[in-house]
Amino acid sequence: MSRIAVALLGATVVTAVTGVTTVAIAREQGWTLPRLLRSDRPAGPVTVVLNRHGGLVVAAEDDSSRLGYSGILERQGVASVEIPAFRGSDAEWDELRRCVQERFDGLGVDVVDEVPATGAYTVAHVGGTPDLLGFAETVGGIAPHADRVLEGSVVFVFQPQGVEARSLCETVAHEVGHTLGLDHTRECSDIMSYETCGPKEFRVVSSGCGEWEDRDCEDGNAEQSSWQRLVAAVGERPRRFVVEEETPPEPAVSSERPTLAVQRSAQAIAGQEFSVYVDVGDADVREVDLFWYGRRGVRLRCGEQNEAVPFACRREGSTYVFTLTAEKAGARKFVARVEDGKGRLTKTPVYRVTFERG
Repeated sequence: MSRIAVALLGATVVTAVTGVTTVAIAREQGWTLPRLLRSDRPAGPVTVVLNRHGGLVVAAEDDSSRLGYSGILERQGVASVEIPAFRGSDAEWDELRRCVQERFDGLGVDVVDEVPATGAYTVAHVGGTPDLLGFAETVGGIAPHADRVLEGSVVFVFQPQGVEARSLCETVAHEVGHTLGLDHTRECSDIMSYETCGPKEFRVVSSGCGEWEDRDCEDGNAEQSSWQRLVAAVGERPRRFVVEEETPPEPAVSSERPTLAVQRSAQAIAGQEFSVYVDVGDADVREVDLFWYGRRGVRLRCGEQNEAVPFACRREGSTYVFTLTAEKAGARKFVARVEDGKGRLTKTPVYRVTFERG
């Protein structure tokens, strides 16, 4: 196992509001969960309890879902916290529970909302806001994490104003995935990815690990298949839910893709408008997207709106102009992507920009 993998064993993982995660805080703090690291649990099914009722959680050296102990609280210096109840109707809760169940469908993971009388289980508290644990408002969830299954974990998934139902569901699944040994992937459609390009699932396809840049996976491998790792950890079961078949895209022919030219504003000042100019030439264009990366990644599609990152987009001849404002100073990245009339995708390299203080 590589040194970076050893350093991350037992790390605490923080998730942004959209379900995208970062281990930056864990790496800086060097957090670990000692006794959880020494478990010799054999592979097999697990139970996950979604808690909508809130309740008291107390700081302790290690997690105990049944006793209400959390190692995360101790590492945050929070003696105890009263988690508020889930804010929503019975129907909204049922929708969330089913959504999480669907994400783990076909795997040895029982997602319930009642505490079992006996046996180990992981609990995911759904409710409250990140400031209760001393985190910034952009944090959507936090969970203990190691390179294997951690039974008895205590997970927190926050419910800020305006969070979308699908995003909340994916955040729950992402955090639980970390307690089952999953690392981050670079596949944007995988639940364990920072990056976003639509609805997410645990994907069979293998991809590199990492947050915004590629790195070795914690188990020492170059790639991770989230689905296959879960199968190895908890087993596979017959599916209960109907799976919609995805239509594979047409093979892309590189010689027919448009050549994209990208320019940006001369200055990048926090609090001031910043523009990215994407020239598509004479290509037959269906969609033009700007993937914008700050603490998390979002897709900005010309002609649509995005609540997470307000922006404007206009067309000037063959050029699409994206305009947005970075409220805080710091580094950002962006990628432009165009889909042509035949469904072929063309994207640019990654561009980097640093916003200075106004």
